[in-house]
Amino acid sequence: MTTNTIIQLVRGALEAIRPPAAYINGLLILCSMIKRPGLSVMISVAKIISALERRGINTNDMSDGRMNMVNVVVQETVSEIYRAIKEDMNTQVSLQQGSLMVTGTVNTPMGPFPVTSTNITTGHGYACSQ
Repeated sequence: MTTNTIIQLVRGALEAIRPPAAYINGLLILCSMIKRPGLSVMISVAKIISALERRGINTNDMSDGRMNMVNVVVQETVSEIYRAIKEDMNTQVSLQQGSLMVTGTVNTPMGPFPVTSTNITTGHGYACSQ
């Protein structure tokens, strides 16, 4: 049995276990994060209040000058939702078996030798929630 045959058998066994996760270029992720400004309580509140006005719900100050409590409820609700997303949310990423493949060539006295490796255990990765 040759070395290349063994490499092909191991690679075939690992590919049969589970296909690797799709690779996303880091530059593409960075460009996507720049394009999206992230969460804004005030922008969301303004959009919700505008939608309420279009549906005929009074969002102006009351006739006696008091603040309209609908606006307060909308802002407090959105603020708490965004606080929970930013502070309580947990994003987890895992690397599945066989999801990382590394290939290379090693120079030996007998000439170049192909090397292939992969992860055989699961692991943790990094993610960004914005």
